[in-house]
Amino acid sequence: MLAAGKSSRMGSNKLLLPIGGLSIIEHCIRGLLPVCSRVVVVLGYGVEHFAGVRATHPEVDFVVNESPDQGMFSSVLAGVRLVRESKAFILPGDCPLVPESVYRALLMCRGCSVPAYHGLPGHPVLVDRTAMDEMLYARPASLRQYLLENGYETVSVEDDRILLDIDDGSAYQEACDRYDPSDYGGSQ
Repeated sequence: MLAAGKSSRMGSNKLLLPIGGLSIIEHCIRGLLPVCSRVVVVLGYGVEHFAGVRATHPEVDFVVNESPDQGMFSSVLAGVRLVRESKAFILPGDCPLVPESVYRALLMCRGCSVPAYHGLPGHPVLVDRTAMDEMLYARPASLRQYLLENGYETVSVEDDRILLDIDDGSAYQEACDRYDPSDYGGSQ
């Protein structure tokens, strides 16, 4: 599941900016597809700008967060409502370069888990069915609050791209520089 938020300080909807021929959001989708039975993308503001991505990825479920002004966690809850599986990855839409190996390492865990590079937590977060149900019922202030109050397993990984969050022009440039087409079997 991806949470795609509002436009950034970068002057446009950053999730549609290209990296290696694909948009940021398409990299996120492409990273999740090999390890997920279903991908749900939660859109907030500017839904109309994603028509091309939606047409290109008919295998992906897109849902609109009707209350994006209530913050990122409202997008997480909008997506969690659609998940029927026993586990779900929660990945912000501006974290496009998470390698498949990270997803697979998290899937080996029971319960909730977070990848960490040299002790620094990153994305995605893996939550189990119990956590999803509790978040919908208890409505914590944030995913972070839920995890801190209920616990999670930290999974050490050796790829610092779990920390790459495209919030400004320099992070976008770093993502462009660090894009590796071999992460997708050598093709776009």
